[in-house]
Amino acid sequence: MSKLKAAVFWSYLFSTGSMAITGLLTFVLAAILDPESFGVLALGILWVGFAQMLLQHGPTLAVVQLEEITDDQIDAAFWTTVGGALLFGGVFAALAPAWAAFNDLPGLVWVSWALIGVTLLNSVSVIPDAVLRREMKFKPIAVRAVIGNAIGGVVGVVGAVLGWGVWALVAHQLVAYGIYTLTVWTVIAWRPRFPSVSRIRREMRVMRKQSVQTLGGAVGVFFANRMDVLMMGAFFGPVMVGLYRFALRLAEMVVDLTSRGLQHVSLPELARHQGDRQELGRRLANLVHIAVVMSVPALAVLAAVAEPLLALIGPQWTDAASPVRLLCAVSALGTINALLGPAMQAVQRASVPALLTWVAAGLSGVGLGAAAWLSRDLGTVGQLTAVGTAALMVQALMFLANVVLAYRFVLRIPFAPTLRAITPALIAALAAMAAAWAGVRLAGPTPIAGLLVGGAAGGVTALAVLTVIDDTFRSHARRLTARLRPARASA
Repeated sequence: MSKLKAAVFWSYLFSTGSMAITGLLTFVLAAILDPESFGVLALGILWVGFAQMLLQHGPTLAVVQLEEITDDQIDAAFWTTVGGALLFGGVFAALAPAWAAFNDLPGLVWVSWALIGVTLLNSVSVIPDAVLRREMKFKPIAVRAVIGNAIGGVVGVVGAVLGWGVWALVAHQLVAYGIYTLTVWTVIAWRPRFPSVSRIRREMRVMRKQSVQTLGGAVGVFFANRMDVLMMGAFFGPVMVGLYRFALRLAEMVVDLTSRGLQHVSLPELARHQGDRQELGRRLANLVHIAVVMSVPALAVLAAVAEPLLALIGPQWTDAASPVRLLCAVSALGTINALLGPAMQAVQRASVPALLTWVAAGLSGVGLGAAAWLSRDLGTVGQLTAVGTAALMVQALMFLANVVLAYRFVLRIPFAPTLRAITPALIAALAAMAAAWAGVRLAGPTPIAGLLVGGAAGGVTALAVLTVIDDTFRSHARRLTARLRPARASA
């Protein structure tokens, strides 16, 4: 049990530490660079992200999940992963000119070629990383990832100050992954050997069955989450991509800080109760309640203070205020969707959420195409609003589909307990948004004043409303206060 607690602690430290560093670096780099640089990076790193997804769901997943594993199997996983990354890198290098031509960005070729190094570095570190995760050794992973990200960020900031443009962001990625790859090998005793090709094939037969099952769903998730980058570059250009992805990143930061960790523990927590649907429903309602209480009011406050926040970062980002508000609503719905998928997986129905991810990818493509056509004569703000509205409509449709399929057909439990669990957070979010909006207006035109006054007003309002109307939140607050009193007295 102590080993599990330590693993959870370091896992959360890794997530929170990485998020904090990434968030700070994002604000600093955004204040120096322009949206076009961020857009070109997003377009260049799109297929790198696809390769990383494949690396995580190939032999790597089998190394983590197999009940028993031998050194021969780890060797086979390592060389298969490295070989696959080299093959993917070669294919992407050949197709990079076509990708650049599709987006009408000749300079994207060199950026794409440079970012192939991220895939190759990740392929060398992903199996040692999997071995450490298998052994529940999250501390070395967390420490080295945070250090690598911090040093890479410093290099990126220095490069941005020196005028490197998008290459400052590329340097950040390469340095961060390079440091992690070099240092992760210092904490693992296993070293790869050179088995024969026939042995690699034999060992991979066992691991392939374990890893292929989730690959289809993972590919669907990737395209559903990256359809905007895939299509917006050709429709709107890199500036629009940069503005939209930055707006999305702001909303994702809130979710990362508040409720993202619940997604990692939801599947094992719910799977323990798959034989008792009534208990599973209660546990699911509790998880959804925690997630929405932590994230939805915070997203509402971010939506209200988006304008002064972006003005404070830099005038080049103020056009992103409208999509920030829409994408906060998208992330709020996504917070619940992200827990319904594991709930269906917990009862051995992983094919349902996998199918839904492909439906979401298709709807995202249709929505983006429609938004591009309808907003073709509008300016930047109008086009961003159209794309954000399309994303919100798709997320709302997927929310309804997830709720109907999960509760009525897969889990076969009533939705009413979950609805009662999320209602206080929704009321608190609306009150917090109104208070934060009023605070921004009262603070006047100064961005820092609007951000501080609006954020404080929204946060205090959300806490007050939750304390009054949410019994669970109130009881947890009382217990926390009771625990803090002895510590204060001792101090």
